[in-house]
Amino acid sequence: MAYNASVGISKISYKEEVILDVYKNIGQPFRAEGYKIIKRGGETVFAYSHLRKKHWDNANKKITFIYDWGSYSCQYIQKGDSLYFNIQMVNTHPSDTFAGVGTRLVTTALGELPSNFKQGVHYNGNNIQSPAIVKAVCKNFQMVVENPDARNYAYAGLVSYGKNNGYSIATGNRPIGGITGFDQASELRLAPGKTAAMTLVVKFVKPGTSIEVVNAKLISDYRRERPQLIRWQDKRPIGSLFLASYSRDGKEKGNPRNWVFSPSFQKGKGEQKFIDFKKDLINYADRSISILKKMGAQGMITWDIEGQEFPHAITYIGAPELLEKMAPEMNKVIDDYFRRFSDAGFGTGICIRPDSVIINVKSGKVYHVAVKDPAYTLIRKIRYAQKRWGSTLFYVDSNVEPNGGPMPARIFEQVARACPDALVMPEHITLEYYRFTAPYREMRSNIFLVNEAVKSIYPNAFLVLNTADGINRKRMTDEALLELLKSSKEQGNIFLFRAWYSDQPIQDYIMRTMENKTNQKDGNR
Repeated sequence: MAYNASVGISKISYKEEVILDVYKNIGQPFRAEGYKIIKRGGETVFAYSHLRKKHWDNANKKITFIYDWGSYSCQYIQKGDSLYFNIQMVNTHPSDTFAGVGTRLVTTALGELPSNFKQGVHYNGNNIQSPAIVKAVCKNFQMVVENPDARNYAYAGLVSYGKNNGYSIATGNRPIGGITGFDQASELRLAPGKTAAMTLVVKFVKPGTSIEVVNAKLISDYRRERPQLIRWQDKRPIGSLFLASYSRDGKEKGNPRNWVFSPSFQKGKGEQKFIDFKKDLINYADRSISILKKMGAQGMITWDIEGQEFPHAITYIGAPELLEKMAPEMNKVIDDYFRRFSDAGFGTGICIRPDSVIINVKSGKVYHVAVKDPAYTLIRKIRYAQKRWGSTLFYVDSNVEPNGGPMPARIFEQVARACPDALVMPEHITLEYYRFTAPYREMRSNIFLVNEAVKSIYPNAFLVLNTADGINRKRMTDEALLELLKSSKEQGNIFLFRAWYSDQPIQDYIMRTMENKTNQKDGNR
């Protein structure tokens, strides 16, 4: 390391590789970016930080920058192969509240694109939905950026910037150039005359060193602050069932909900039409039960009890309480359908959505509408299905915010606390979802395992892996596929498979993978 009164830290090298040398045009020095203040009357002001003056304390290796909003100090402390940035912000304004600033502590020039990075992508965390740990895997070393205080929500990470694969070691309580989806929980509320402090640490370690080793304390603190609540022990496979398939001309054929299991419903007339409909549904259930038994399954999820009257993205209604209104013919027989599975010893489940369904009576169109309290909506739907059918398995479709990102994990925390006997499988996820749910993933997206970052924090985390259409003969051999399925099973993941027909060869692969039945059929939920 080298320091200079003008810029603070001016040089960083590791194992003879220089990643910062300000005076040789390798990387760049400290830079503060945009800040936010809230005026006494409530007006919000966003502005760029303009430097007024600075001061270097050589004895303590500390530099202080003075801006119109206040002062920003950074003390550099080297401990072995780790560099600590001890940061202090002071709001010197007489009346305004300081809400935070984004900073690039230094911009490194890594020379090569880290093997785990994509060109031009920014990597950051904030200790909100996952620990603020970012790792860049280079050829001869790993550089790990960490906000070590699990209760501090300032951003920490590596932001792509400049030439020669430049990455800014960045932190702050405001968005830094390039960071999207800023979480408002990261903002400060620093009153006039008050001080805020935080630490950011950069660790240099050997290639292959795990996150658990490098960031053990933060991971331990994070886990203690946010313990895992899910306790589902039954890891046997789950069957997926679909009763309908959207078709534009369904209504013209007398089958508006597009039921695929009952040809007699399309052609039948009068009361006999509904008698045959029930018979076809029970036959469908019995065929599926036979396959579930063969597969050693714990249960099934039916995605579309309301039918598929509408195209994507309305297709899955996910509102069991509206069944009588949306599919009255199914409402008459659905209790017998689910009872068939329960009597055979299988758990039952449905697809639900964290929204409300609005039906336009005049047009006949249906809309999914966001609600103020998605947790309440999910809990209400789960309890309805539990009371009516004894259901325990719930796939959550379209759990997204208006901006397209996953809903906050706290929604699923409320669901987990209210419905501890339900297994909830959300479609979209963040790391913290693994605390409360078994996230839904797809094998056709080449996903088989819970990733390293999640497992380092929650060793018992598991996912539900949809195996449908997941075999790619060009991508892997039978032996490689079986090995991946075995690894997934050993992680404790649950296989989801099509259960209304003999879907081969994937059902055979699953059975071969599940041959070791240790801890598979204890039924302890």
